Amino acid sequence: MKKVKDLLLVAFLVSFCWIATDVKASLKPLSNLENFQWANQAVTPAENTFIMHSGARTKVTPLKGDATTNRLSVDQKINVSQALVENVGFYQGKSVNLLVTLKRNKSNLKGGSLSFAKDYFFGIDIAGEVMVTYQFVDANQNPLTIKTAFNYFGLNSNKYIGYQDCNSVISAVYANNPTNIRYESEDQWMYLKNTTVGLPWRDPRQSFEVVTKPIFQVTFVVHNNDSTPSSLVYLTEFLARPESAPAYAESSDFNQANNGVYLAAQQTVPSTNSFTSEVSFNLEHVYNSEQYIPERIKVTNFDGKDVTQYFDWRIENQKVYIKTRPAATRAITDTTLHYKVYLKWLEAKKTVDPTRVVNGKLDLPFDVSTNINGQAVGKSSAVSTVDYVGRVNVVFLADNGFEVLRAREVKSGILTTKFDVTDIYPEIAGYIPIKNDAVQDTGTFLPGNKTIIHRYRKGEKLSFKLKNLGDTLYSSRFSNQSKLTVSFTHEDGAKVRLVGNCAGEKRILKEYSNAAHQVDDEIICQFPKSWINKKVDFYLEDDQHQMSNKETRIIKQERGPELSLPSKIDFGSHEIPLEITVCSLTRAEWVHVKDRSELDHYPWILKVREEHPLTNQNDQKLISRLYFKGNVINGENQTIGQDTGNLNLDLSQYLQLVLEPTDQIGSYHGELRWTLEDAPN
Repeated sequence: MKKVKDLLLVAFLVSFCWIATDVKASLKPLSNLENFQWANQAVTPAENTFIMHSGARTKVTPLKGDATTNRLSVDQKINVSQALVENVGFYQGKSVNLLVTLKRNKSNLKGGSLSFAKDYFFGIDIAGEVMVTYQFVDANQNPLTIKTAFNYFGLNSNKYIGYQDCNSVISAVYANNPTNIRYESEDQWMYLKNTTVGLPWRDPRQSFEVVTKPIFQVTFVVHNNDSTPSSLVYLTEFLARPESAPAYAESSDFNQANNGVYLAAQQTVPSTNSFTSEVSFNLEHVYNSEQYIPERIKVTNFDGKDVTQYFDWRIENQKVYIKTRPAATRAITDTTLHYKVYLKWLEAKKTVDPTRVVNGKLDLPFDVSTNINGQAVGKSSAVSTVDYVGRVNVVFLADNGFEVLRAREVKSGILTTKFDVTDIYPEIAGYIPIKNDAVQDTGTFLPGNKTIIHRYRKGEKLSFKLKNLGDTLYSSRFSNQSKLTVSFTHEDGAKVRLVGNCAGEKRILKEYSNAAHQVDDEIICQFPKSWINKKVDFYLEDDQHQMSNKETRIIKQERGPELSLPSKIDFGSHEIPLEITVCSLTRAEWVHVKDRSELDHYPWILKVREEHPLTNQNDQKLISRLYFKGNVINGENQTIGQDTGNLNLDLSQYLQLVLEPTDQIGSYHGELRWTLEDAPN
């Protein structure tokens, strides 16, 4: 029996040693990885320097399982916990949120917890084995693709870590030379392990860095090898020297044009011992808007702390330059810097170009360029958008207090442009408006809401009618006067004025004092010559600035009688007669007088005289002259018609030519001067 027991013990020991030897044999040196580099021979690319921080705007929302604002936890009772962590940093100017899922990975093992505490942010405590999934999302919880790096400085023998889909997630792995960390791969997982025991936690041989490809999700497991819980600290330090990322311009929206408008940029600054940065804002479009100028700057870190004191700034060639001061590195690294260039509104010194305001918004585009340690590293663009609409509220109150008579009206317009509410006096039954002076009802649209009160009193509104029908009002061709026939009603005893208004030029045509309630009147008035052929508004107004309805007419001067003549009259060809002969025109030739008088129907007078006698090519004249109704036409004016209205005169019936035997052969031509006189009596 004793021999059997000894044999069994030996067999057990041999079997145990064989298993342990097989585990060690499966691990490979990190340097065998295709994407491995020694940390002192590598850099962390600028686009991978995004590191998650707990800052002033970081917010944790528990979603599932054992989740609080301080941590996630899983154990034998709760297998999955989840939370949304908002505002963990900025990636290329975009705010990053993180959906975190913690799972207990194996049912036979204990779980662990993941911390949201500021001093242990994303630190993991492992009792057994947990699986962690980070999903990077934007403000709308849509996937957000980023590049980042995970740095751990204490992967001792108490734990190991594994990454899922390592070929699509991991771009590079860095470690110190030498390193005790080895790896193994299994089913798209890569596990990093350290079997060397007894080393201090921060021993450089236990540090590694994983640099990712563009990802929006990463899943990894953490396994505890010890009988007591182990921890995995998420550090913001980098194993490989980090490159510095440029500042990224950030778009912003503002509701108040005169309050807190700024241009912004975000810059992720890694933990580093050497950092000199100059960020420049190109304000060309801001200056061109003629609405703003730079006033001051402010720089804050991810905790919201004001760190402006560590920067100098200047304005040069329409650019604002913000540069780190010497020896400021420790205060402004391992964080995200938020640059703001605050703008001073120039009020209404210059009216904005309306084409710059689209849908009520003024866009202020700008560029941001970055120079780090003397090297240009990037340029980006963004837009600060300002609500550029002002509003004027017109309220309608009774004159004896604050009784609201009807709903207010709102007039909107582009800031810095003019407003005019002089015509917003709607009819209110039983009330008449007490109109403000024009200066009270006009002005410039400014930020915010302006209120203008329009008061009304009880009474009867002015009613006006211009009885001159049609669209045209004629004035005399002699005196420029017109006769207006009007009818109106007004309050008894009120003083009213009849007004003509042509394109803002206002004339009082007649005043009525103590007139009857109903008035019918005819008025002779004379208009300025500048009003001829223009529209004129006629209306009544009183001392309370109340205005009646308007009647509009075009002022035209009557044309009077007009004369039309044939261009040529022809007596034809005739032989030299043996005796005195009277010849008539060869055809009918008409003289017309068309009387277009509208107001002054005075008789017109038609006269004719000989301007040039009938003369041939040899400068020989006929012995006799032309005759009209038997009267000779010579160089003196002769009246051949006097009348009102129209005239149609056939010259072939009245105009005659007398030929005598002594007249000379030739072709004779002459001119008659016709005169139409139009004058008042």
